[in-house]
Amino acid sequence: MEPSGTVAPISTAPSWAGETTVWRDHWMQAIYFPRRPLNLFCGQPFAVDFAHDAVSMWFDIAPVQSAQPTVIERPVCTCGAHVAWPRSRIAEINCGEFQEFRSKLADGVSKYLSECVADTVALVMLADASTVPLAIINSVCASTKCSSKSINFFHYECSPLSARLMRSVYSELPEAVSTKVHMIQNFDDLQNAILDLSAKSNALEIYVLGEPYVLAGILPWNALNFWYLSGEIESKLPRIPIKLLFPSRLRVWAVAMDFDNLWKIRAPVGSNCEGFDLREFDELVLSAARNTDAPVEPQPLWEYTGKARSEPKIVFDIDLQIPPVISRRGPVPPNCKSCIIKKDCKISLSSSSVNAVAFWAEWLTDLETESWRAVAGPSSPVKVDEEVEWCQHGPQNGVFIFSEELKEKVKSGFPCMLSVSADFDYRSGELSFAVDARPP
Repeated sequence: MEPSGTVAPISTAPSWAGETTVWRDHWMQAIYFPRRPLNLFCGQPFAVDFAHDAVSMWFDIAPVQSAQPTVIERPVCTCGAHVAWPRSRIAEINCGEFQEFRSKLADGVSKYLSECVADTVALVMLADASTVPLAIINSVCASTKCSSKSINFFHYECSPLSARLMRSVYSELPEAVSTKVHMIQNFDDLQNAILDLSAKSNALEIYVLGEPYVLAGILPWNALNFWYLSGEIESKLPRIPIKLLFPSRLRVWAVAMDFDNLWKIRAPVGSNCEGFDLREFDELVLSAARNTDAPVEPQPLWEYTGKARSEPKIVFDIDLQIPPVISRRGPVPPNCKSCIIKKDCKISLSSSSVNAVAFWAEWLTDLETESWRAVAGPSSPVKVDEEVEWCQHGPQNGVFIFSEELKEKVKSGFPCMLSVSADFDYRSGELSFAVDARPP
């Protein structure tokens, strides 16, 4: 790209590709999935077919049979899933860990409903872009122990496109099942449907569950919709017994990190960038970032190498079994205390070479077995001063990147500890963090 030949070539190939060119992380690659699987053996050649129109390019693969490329039509989604659901979400629900979680969840709900006393049940499932409700419906309807009960399923879906997709899926279920499944997109429709059920049965009970994933969520703990929905049902329908099945607890973990490259997105360029003094530009950009950017931002940490400089520690923990009270002023704690929950903790550091704190969420999905589902967390146990392997599926991690002042404060005051403060606002459901260095 540079005509003098003095600048090293740059590439979108990742570091594991073995190339010597300079890696540019934010130059994204493109991935095309073949329409049909192609079985090959080591060393066997295959053809890559390329086509384009005025604005798009697309590819496919085929066996090497002739010099003439295969005619491939433009790959337009006809099922609706690839339009309604993000690619990252499709990858998550197809990974083995999620499928195991979904299966255990469905079996657990089926077992619980078979043992409950109520003969008429409204099962409210809040889940965006999810196959969990479908798995639960199939498991419950297949259970002979649940056959004597009247169970109605309410899939509360916030996305219109995703709701349309799931309606088409549920319409293919056997009629005896599909008539019990209701797609809901707002609370008024849910309230009216439950009131209709209640009028037909004096022994109705409501069970609420949620998969901790929201299409509009940014950080891994931005999935408390089910909790507020449970509180709204309890506040608006006080005469009907209601129970939140899961998740029943949320906790947020943190670990001090020394990233190889990620810290650079919040670092000044300096006074000599190819001969240019960019200090005024640094001040302009960094001051704007301080005023507008959230302290904790989402990042796909599995793409960034870095070492842990502390043991993981729980920095926030909240019991979800008692939902908030929905009043005219908005959601408030059930005990009528302050709407802001504050928690502080300290993290011991193994080194002064620290430039960030990484956060992830865990949700308690089974009280009996103490089964926690980690969202955006490490894929293997964290070891101090070693590389952290992060989960590649699900929401992005939260990361607090140190300012130059905080990095200097850690280095000059070492040995020191990190102070992590968490503030949870009941009214908005927002969880915010602040990080500082303190003496041990």
